[in-house]
Amino acid sequence: MAKPANVTGVWDNGGKTVDRYTVAVQADPDAPWSPYLSTLALSLDPTSPQGFSQWTEGLPGPHLGREISWEELPEHVRAHVAARLKEG
Repeated sequence: MAKPANVTGVWDNGGKTVDRYTVAVQADPDAPWSPYLSTLALSLDPTSPQGFSQWTEGLPGPHLGREISWEELPEHVRAHVAARLKEG
């Protein structure tokens, strides 16, 4: 699955918290500049009833874990992110 054009970064904290993955998206390219990122925080199994998938805002940095490529996300997590992005 190709990386959506508006995904600007992906981090993995290795499972230290329930929101293991953080995916940054460019929500509105015409919005005034801000250091905060629009992010989708995700667990390893975000579609599970016990999973986690929540939109939030945050600052980039090592507190999010290790920056990884889109391709390093598990396939089912990539599919979930793509579906959430289509929600609007």
